[in-house]
Amino acid sequence: MLSGAKTRINGLPTNPLTKEMLESLDELRQERDICTNDSNKWEHLDKEIKEYEKAIENGTDMNSIKDVQSIIINSMGRAYKTLYDEGMKKLMKHLKNNIKSGGNYNYIYTGHSWDISQ
Repeated sequence: MLSGAKTRINGLPTNPLTKEMLESLDELRQERDICTNDSNKWEHLDKEIKEYEKAIENGTDMNSIKDVQSIIINSMGRAYKTLYDEGMKKLMKHLKNNIKSGGNYNYIYTGHSWDISQ
């Protein structure tokens, strides 16, 4: 393929960087198609497929996004462990229970709001 040439596969624009993502997308679709008796797993895979399709269409590298997500998850785990080790078990538990994935590889705090203006 010529550098800069645009191609379409399954209706999605591609470039050489997205070849690996298209292969991953195909694997996800195959896995989703065979997990018909587990609706939670099917929904999770379907969501991930949609994220891959959006990333390909926008020219975003999902592997970079997944690397960042992995770094965030590992960092949060280290923070929770540090809080626990330093005797702040209630705070660790509170944060762990209230920081949730907001989808699309972001995290949100779902607990009560804090007034720190005083």
